[in-house]
Amino acid sequence: MADVVEHRCKSCDAVAGTTRGRTPRVGEPFTTCRLCGGFVDRSPNDEWAMMGVGARLVILLGGAAFAGSAGLVPALAWASYRLVRGAAIDPLPLAVTAGAGLLVGVGLFGMRLSTVIRRSRRRMGDPMYRAKLVEFGIGSAAR
Repeated sequence: MADVVEHRCKSCDAVAGTTRGRTPRVGEPFTTCRLCGGFVDRSPNDEWAMMGVGARLVILLGGAAFAGSAGLVPALAWASYRLVRGAAIDPLPLAVTAGAGLLVGVGLFGMRLSTVIRRSRRRMGDPMYRAKLVEFGIGSAAR
């Protein structure tokens, strides 16, 4: 199970939320405290435009590997079913099922990532949001 990270307000020490894991993620890198309005860091979240090449590669390769392996599940289930029934496993249907699962898994991951990046770019296009990033010391106005 992934680590659960609590995000606490620096001003009043209230818990302002949690995230799972420590791998980079595309999302808002801060939130405001509901009690005092203070800054709350939400790392490992960061905006796509502010990420380095390494963080982007971790997101792309990690997500594609997970989606691809999840896409192989139908082929493994089909092969298991055939083995339990005592039937032969034909390589062509197995390859077609595996290929289709990979395409669907990676395609769904790509669509989701595209949506997340589009939202990130929309936030970064807002001058008020960028000003908040600068105010909290997260980014520069030029980004």
